[in-house]
Order: sequence, then C-alpha cells, then structure tokens
Amino acid sequence: MIEKLKFSDIDAVVEIHIESFPTSFLTSLGRPALIKLYEAFLTYGYAYVYKEGDKVLGVMAGTLSTVEKFYQRLIFENILFFAIRMPGVLVKTPGLVRRIFLRIKRLFQKPEYDFREFEPEYDLIIKPGNHNAYALMLGVSPESRGKGVGKKLWIHQLHDLPERGVDAILASVDSTNEITNGFYEKMGFKIIARTKRKNFDLEYRWLAYWKGHCSVQESGQVVWE
Repeated sequence: MIEKLKFSDIDAVVEIHIESFPTSFLTSLGRPALIKLYEAFLTYGYAYVYKEGDKVLGVMAGTLSTVEKFYQRLIFENILFFAIRMPGVLVKTPGLVRRIFLRIKRLFQKPEYDFREFEPEYDLIIKPGNHNAYALMLGVSPESRGKGVGKKLWIHQLHDLPERGVDAILASVDSTNEITNGFYEKMGFKIIARTKRKNFDLEYRWLAYWKGHCSVQESGQVVWE
C-alpha cells in the first residue's frame, strides 16, 4: 500500500535512507539531520511511503520548488539546529568540512560548469510559469529490494503529481550511478541535459513526465507522443 508520508513514519524512513545511501553526503550528516530533511519533505515538498501493514518498506520524496530553493529553505529554517549540530559532526568526521563547503557553495553561488549539453525540451520545461517537480530520494529497505517497491513508488508519483497540477517531473542522477540510470531508461524517461559542475561528477537530468507530451501506462512505462 502506498500513502503519503506521516510524521510517525519518519524514523522508519530515516533508517531506510541510511541503508539505501550509506556513503552519501546527507547520511554523513547524521540521523538528526535526516529527520529534519524528511520533515521538510513532509512540510513543503512531497513524499510517499510503501507499506505492508504498519511496516515502511520504501520511500519516494521530492520538491515542488527548485532543488536549490528546497535546500536553501531547509537550511534557513533550521539554521540554529545546524549551527549547534554540525561542530560535533565535524569533530567526528573532519573530512566533511570540504564536502559541506562545496555543497553550500553549490546552493548559494552562481554555478560554474566544466560541461553543459541540453536537449531542445530543456528550455521549454525549465522556464518561469511552469510547475515542475524534482524527484530527490528513492529508497527501499534491503529485504524488499528486487520486488518492485521502487517501481511502484515511481508509478504512483507519475500518476499523482500531474493530478496536483505538476507540468513536468524531473530527476538528476550522477552518470556513475548505472543502476538508477538503467532503471530510468527502462521506464522510458528521457535525458534532457548533461552537465558537469566543477568538483562534481557528470550529471544526467532525466525527464520523467511532461504534460501534454507523454502518457503513463499502468505498468509505469512512459510513452512519448
């Protein structure tokens, strides 16, 4: 069963996040920071959970604003929390200093690119007035992987968000993430941008849905017109 994330689900979702992304930047900030992240998805983003009974087996989350605006708001609304929390985290993991600096720079400064390549659709979608959603997190508990939980969450998102007025659904993935990129390709999503920001891996911007230009089958397969 798929339903919207509730505050009572967040502890279980954080555990799935840690198991799904054990070496990611966000995980390295610690469990309290991840709780703040999913509270933000619940409050001004969107999130779904896949459950069997009361047990959470998967989570899908994203933002209805730009990715930068979402994380900027997360930081500003929790500035005291991060100011108190981060020194202790950095003492335990000194190598995080550079990663945090680069991430904050990425959020608040004009981006610098080594490489950018855009398909024609990109400029038509990323423009003022469009109501776009950005998928940011998809995690599945270890015991439920390979059973279609992630696909079911994506299908639910593809059907639900357009009904809420979303014009396009996008996701960004590092080119080195072969599993996720393969999944998106199999689902019929389109690459509409390839970009490489300084100090980051090459990134693919996938287009999962575009109002009036595709249909979503019950299987979740996206068919472009």
